[in-house]
Amino acid sequence: MSMRRKLSASIALALTLTMLMTLATSAQEVTYPDGAAQFRDKNAASDSLVVNIDLGPLGTLSQGSQYEGWLIDIAGNKVSTGTYGRDAELIDTYVDPEGANLLAQYPIFVVTIEPNPDDDPEPSGDIAYVASAPLVVNYWSAQLTSPGGPAKGMYDQASMAHTYAQNAQGEDELDELKVIAQSVVNLIEGSAGANYNAEVEGVNISDGLGVVGHAPEARDLAAKADAGSGDNQSIEDTADEINRATHNTVAEARRVRNVALRILEATTLNFTVQKEVENLLSLSTRMLDGVDADGEGGPGSTGDEGGARTVYEKSQDLNQFILEHGTELPSVGDSTLPRLMLAALATGALLLAAGALLVFRSRRTATAAVA
Repeated sequence: MSMRRKLSASIALALTLTMLMTLATSAQEVTYPDGAAQFRDKNAASDSLVVNIDLGPLGTLSQGSQYEGWLIDIAGNKVSTGTYGRDAELIDTYVDPEGANLLAQYPIFVVTIEPNPDDDPEPSGDIAYVASAPLVVNYWSAQLTSPGGPAKGMYDQASMAHTYAQNAQGEDELDELKVIAQSVVNLIEGSAGANYNAEVEGVNISDGLGVVGHAPEARDLAAKADAGSGDNQSIEDTADEINRATHNTVAEARRVRNVALRILEATTLNFTVQKEVENLLSLSTRMLDGVDADGEGGPGSTGDEGGARTVYEKSQDLNQFILEHGTELPSVGDSTLPRLMLAALATGALLLAAGALLVFRSRRTATAAVA
């Protein structure tokens, strides 16, 4: 009986100490930022920065302070992306008023702690978080997504082909349908394509490349960005997604092209042609937005499901900003909170140990009474 009581006491003590150490560590652990700041299109190519970041449970500032974001170029020029308040969730979208390509200009994003209210338009210098893209990655990302770049070209031409497919719905003139179908073929194949028809008006393939023709260069530039990133796993994963999404886009584009060619071969506007017009829209949607291969919603959200939109946005994400703590950790939240949590945990552990001791004493008294 004595050995059993000692064993029970040892187990209880070990569990108490383990729980105390685990919870104390959790109370002191800093939760790092989750999310990113990403360049997106609003009114022009990469003219906006979408910020959606959770700083964690200790990220809330004290009263009278607020977070502010800053884009910084290689010369040190800064532009404020706005204030985010004192809460730990930084959620906002900055749009350049002049429609400038922000991705091509700014490889650095910084979050500072500013007073609230703040009459000074310049940053305080109290850096809370910082993120930057390697300059070589910033360069290749800009080459991919700038007007004339392969990712932008794929996306623009797939979007235009999708618009033509939408216009074909309900069209009751075969000749008009054939013009639409030929325009789609031109956008997919480019001026060097075997089925390209330069006589069709309204489709300008200025660079000679269609959706399919842009794909090899998009994959090549993504690979260059990956090679220049060192061991950056996020950039490597994004480059892989671009590579897979270009293959998916090309596969869907060829299906769209084949449907358009069958419409061009039609001699009468019958039920079969009408079904092909429906197929033209559904397949062009897959080419543009991707597919929901896993049935989980969000078609095109990954490289395995992606369309031309995925190629373009993932090319922007090569230069996304994932925040890290700045050179000086900010004084955020209530500094007494960790101490209070530890005190509560210690009190709980003592109560647990005292309870276990009472149980053992009760059992000893009961045993003595029986004896």
